[in-house]
Amino acid sequence: MLLVLLVAFSPAREDAADPALMIASREAGPLVAADKVAADKPAADKVAARASIEKANAAWQAAFGSGDFAGMAALYTDDASLSAPGTGQLEGRGKILDYLSDRRARGMSDPALKTLDVVTMGEVAYETGTYRFTLRSGGDLAGSETGRYFVIWKAEPDGTWRYNLGIWTNNATAAAAR
Repeated sequence: MLLVLLVAFSPAREDAADPALMIASREAGPLVAADKVAADKPAADKVAARASIEKANAAWQAAFGSGDFAGMAALYTDDASLSAPGTGQLEGRGKILDYLSDRRARGMSDPALKTLDVVTMGEVAYETGTYRFTLRSGGDLAGSETGRYFVIWKAEPDGTWRYNLGIWTNNATAAAAR
């Protein structure tokens, strides 16, 4: 069970939290507002979640490398969204896959994802990592793109994790902004 706790500084303050949300405790002292989240699901095991996410990332890399966008689609939630360098917010699995297909057709290849950290909160996991793609032009090596990413994953009832929201920033864009 995951509880989010907000501590009110003083029950006498005029701007104190809504009394309907307050739980008083003589032992605890201050009033505490509690919101129950995902009460029926146990907290996700971080080690298992990370292993599942890294497995999904390996499947994504293989699918992108081979152009298997149908296989890649299974890794995303229906309502997934992506914010990538040079794009607006891409909403929905179909738009994300169209974008990735276009990037692959234009010479992006050899994806390499490295998970740096995974934080789990019930049915949601946050992943940070780094990425690298090889860029080709007319079949010739034209360079590479490297950067960082942040992904929110959602757990499915069967225990698999699906990509729900992602943000990439490439190192070239970040350097130019400084």
